[in-house]
Amino acid sequence: LKERITRVQIFGLLIGLIGIILIYLSEESDTFPLLGVIVMVIAVICFSTYSVLMKRLNRKMTAKVSTPLSLLIGGILTAPIAIIDGSTLIKPLDLQEILLVAWLGIFAVGIAYLLYFIGLERTKIAKGNSLLYLKPVIAGLLAWIILGETMATGRILAISPPRGGPGSA
Repeated sequence: LKERITRVQIFGLLIGLIGIILIYLSEESDTFPLLGVIVMVIAVICFSTYSVLMKRLNRKMTAKVSTPLSLLIGGILTAPIAIIDGSTLIKPLDLQEILLVAWLGIFAVGIAYLLYFIGLERTKIAKGNSLLYLKPVIAGLLAWIILGETMATGRILAISPPRGGPGSA
């Protein structure tokens, strides 16, 4: 997209990458799940490509049009994989299951992606995607607060702001 990336942005991305590595290395497991890390790296590459392509598409149409269209096409393309994987996608759903799918589709995915791509219309990809480093931090904190999950010491250190930095008193 011919967007310039500054040295400060590169430095920030590297610091974020180090934080993510610290978070994943802080897992309490005795084994390091290499396959899981490889799959996550592939997912990050795919999502980054998706972000760039959507930003290009959003120059021709707004995020309010392209995001639902993208999610619909993605759902259609994912359905065969779910069927091959043995998912019970084809069985009839009861009312509670329909409401759960609607909740996930509209709120957890639809609105989140819509707001993300509306934000990307107003900023550069590198700056917007750097905020994605907050996802594991927020998910970890919400899991701790809402679900009562514990966090490893390494993870707490990885998400804690440095003394004298932003967020310190």
